[in-house]
Formats: sequence, C-alpha cells, structure tokens
Amino acid sequence: MVRKYRITISIVIVIIAILISLVFVFNRKDTKAYDDKLEQAQKYVEELDYKRAETAYLEAIKIDSKQPKAYLKLADVYVADGQADKAIKILNKGLKNVDKDDQKEITEKKKKIEKQTQNQDVINNGGNHVTYNGKTYYWKYSSDGLYSAPMHAMYFGNYIRLKMI
Repeated sequence: MVRKYRITISIVIVIIAILISLVFVFNRKDTKAYDDKLEQAQKYVEELDYKRAETAYLEAIKIDSKQPKAYLKLADVYVADGQADKAIKILNKGLKNVDKDDQKEITEKKKKIEKQTQNQDVINNGGNHVTYNGKTYYWKYSSDGLYSAPMHAMYFGNYIRLKMI
C-alpha cells in the first residue's frame, strides 16, 4: 500500500514538473518572438523606414500586448514621422493593455508629446492634412499654385489659394 502511494506521488510530481517546464518553454518563445520583432523594428528605424518599423512594432504588440516597450517605441516612430496624433492613440491603447506597474512610463511619454504639440503652430497630420492654430486644413497642389481649405470647406469645393514666397 505504501509503495503504491509513493509511486502515485512520484507520478504526480513528474507531471507537475513537466507542466511547469512547458509553461516556461512556451513563455520564452513568446518573449523571444517579441524581442526579435523589437530588434527588427529598431533596424528599420535606423534605416528611417518608418512604415516597416511601424509594422514590426504592431506585430510585437500582437505577440505581447502587456509589454510597454513596443508602444513607447512606436510612439517615437510616429513622432519622428510627424504623426503625433497617432502616437497619442497608440499610447492610449498601451495604457489600456499594460499592467498598472508599467503605465507610468507610457503616461509620461504621452504628456511629453501632448506638451510638444501644444507648443507648435503647425502639426503635420500626415498626407495632405495639416493642423494650424487648432484648425485642420487640406492641401491641394495644382499647376498654378498651392491651395488649401479647412476640412469642412473641402467637401464643398472651397479652396483658399496661398501665395508662395
């Protein structure tokens, strides 16, 4: 009877050890994939290839959305590419997903970006949209000059011609 009891306990211990090992192995694979994506993204940043860097950071976030580093680095990419509004959005997403302990760094970066954009008269929103003194404008290039219109006016065909100096 005692012998059966010892064998049963030994089997249970071996099964628990195997389960713990599997948890560590699979957790490590996710960590390695996450780190690989961060490293890949950083190479794209060094090459100033912001589109590919963005893609790599977003893939890292898919792998582990609880880690703050990809959110922070992606926000840096957006700021470098003149897209502060996208930086704020990704940081807000990070604040929802990361653990409470990791939110401080994201909050600080968000405040810093918001402060920088408040001090600017012109914010490049990407593409043909620019914000100037709190109003968003659509830019249109034509053969005889540069035209602009507030976002609400562009739908009615109202463009303002700007003189180039």
